[in-house]
Amino acid sequence: LLNNAFTSELSVAYQRELMLNAELYEAQQNLNQEVTATNEELAASNEELAAANEELASINDELNLTQVQLNESLNWMSESKQRFQFLLNAIPQQVWTAMPDGRLNYVNQVVSVDFGYQGDEIIGKAWQDFIHPDDLPATLLAWKQALVTEEEYLTEFRLKFANNEYVWHLARAIPLIENNEITLWVGTNTNIHAQKQNEHRKDEFLSIASHELKTPLTGIKAFTQLLQRSTDAERNATYLEKSTENIHRLEKLINDLLDVTKINAGKLRYDLQSFDFSQMLEDSVTSMQLTSATHQIILEQPEQLSFTGDRLRLEQVINNFLSNAIKYSPNADQVIVKSDISENALIVSVQDFVIGIHSQHVQRL
Repeated sequence: LLNNAFTSELSVAYQRELMLNAELYEAQQNLNQEVTATNEELAASNEELAAANEELASINDELNLTQVQLNESLNWMSESKQRFQFLLNAIPQQVWTAMPDGRLNYVNQVVSVDFGYQGDEIIGKAWQDFIHPDDLPATLLAWKQALVTEEEYLTEFRLKFANNEYVWHLARAIPLIENNEITLWVGTNTNIHAQKQNEHRKDEFLSIASHELKTPLTGIKAFTQLLQRSTDAERNATYLEKSTENIHRLEKLINDLLDVTKINAGKLRYDLQSFDFSQMLEDSVTSMQLTSATHQIILEQPEQLSFTGDRLRLEQVINNFLSNAIKYSPNADQVIVKSDISENALIVSVQDFVIGIHSQHVQRL
């Protein structure tokens, strides 16, 4: 019985060992499969990593090439900017650039020399500190319109130079458009002060000449009317003489108007000669008296006084004074004319009575 029981237990133990060995074998097989799969995955990962490393190396090469090209581009841009600024500084007029929103960001050396400030200082101040206050509103309006319409900016203004004098300039700017967008405004300020002065001189010349044309014409008309009404031969001869003198004055003025060189110079020429000033003054008073029935012109002067000057111009001045004295004193009946010498100066005064000149206009004389 004991032998049978022992044999049975051995048999059960042996079977358990066999089962355990089978399980171990199966586990070993599973582990081998997992290790094999893991090795395959690691191999695949190594291949991917190697490919990634190759791609990174390629990217690094591209980045290095890009960096080189970028450096070359920056150097080229820096050199181009220097060349650009060199060219702008070589231009003998004010050149400036502004950002798309209108903010000033560059001025050439001509601007710095004219204003007496460094470029950065001028950019910080902008144009407002240099444009004449009377020209500033219209200038700002034109600039704002150009920024809105994206069209050419064109205006005239006076700029304050380093010597505190204002100089007329013509400002012009056009937008640089890239990819349908404004990237920069490029502008110039051209000195037109000489042209402005010439225009002013011409206007002044024409104003003076047109005013002086009226006096001889008025005299001719007045003496012609007197001739028509008079039957006195002696008076008619005087009227004809005075009318002829006015015609001579008118002829000289017309010749002055036709002389382009005088217009460009902005002034009339003077024919300086010695003449009897007292006689000229008396003739002017006599001529004006003949044409005025409302006022008595009283002359107080030395009997004879010689003077060196342009008789026609001086007589024109006296006639203007006399006609104004009569015109602007309609309720008076006298005009007093005096001439005298004071400290080597010849003084002539024409006095009327009534209106006078308002105090706010005296400074314009």
